[in-house]
Amino acid sequence: MGNKTFRKYYLFSLLGVLLASCYPIYMGISVIVDMIRYGTVYAENYPKYIIPYTPIALALLVGVALIPVAIKYFKRYALLFGTVISTVLFFVFEFILERTVTVTRTVTDIFSTLEDWQMYMCYVPPNSFEERTWTEVDVLMGEYSPAFKLHFYIISIVLIISMIEDELHMSNLKICRKEGADMTESKIYIGLNDLTTNTQLFESEKYIKVLRNVCYAYKVPFSFNLQEGGYIYENGEYARENSLVLTLIDVEKSVVNDIAKDLCAFFHQESVLVTESQIQARFIRETLYFNDNAVQANG
Repeated sequence: MGNKTFRKYYLFSLLGVLLASCYPIYMGISVIVDMIRYGTVYAENYPKYIIPYTPIALALLVGVALIPVAIKYFKRYALLFGTVISTVLFFVFEFILERTVTVTRTVTDIFSTLEDWQMYMCYVPPNSFEERTWTEVDVLMGEYSPAFKLHFYIISIVLIISMIEDELHMSNLKICRKEGADMTESKIYIGLNDLTTNTQLFESEKYIKVLRNVCYAYKVPFSFNLQEGGYIYENGEYARENSLVLTLIDVEKSVVNDIAKDLCAFFHQESVLVTESQIQARFIRETLYFNDNAVQANG
């Protein structure tokens, strides 16, 4: 992607998702550390709602990181690619945590998988937790239905798809600023009459060569044309003169001003005129494909 605006937006988006994911990722790291040190996670150290938020955060990070790949290689199917990858990764991270992490209550030494413990924490109302007369085992063996956690998966998938869709939409808008949509067109009008003599001292081609070299030096896309006209100097004197009109599209304002100053000095002008306007622009691409056999036959 050669679009600087897109690159900046992409990096800031990735940083934003990373910052928003700090706590869920921290929860995941703390659980992994406990599993390595103790072989289990003690209930008092258990970070509530590690699932589904840690898998969501990891899936979104990967999904956002792959946006340039999705746009470049999958184009109109970028959203499908992004949501499929992120959703698959969510379930991978989710099931790894659910199946491999165990939670132990230090009082009873009863342990359960992270999946079961999370379900138990959701099942017990907060205001009844301290007065409860049942344990997580009672809940899991009797009244609890595994279908209860379905809402976690539905909400998680909706969040992931919404975030990836928003990121892709904004990324496409940033790219369109380069490949279409609104752009700024700047024009610089440079007279060819010398300030001192009010006459053109050299052939127009020599001025054109200078203008080309200035634009090459600034590495900007440009076009120009030669016009005939007239100019009124600050002292009120009127003169007929030729002018070069330099057109710059989607060039930063500071660069346009620097080019205008250089041309004003090099052409020994009283001033140069700079205009700006918003335009609707787009790039059209098409390729002709030739059949070599047909070309030889017709040749």
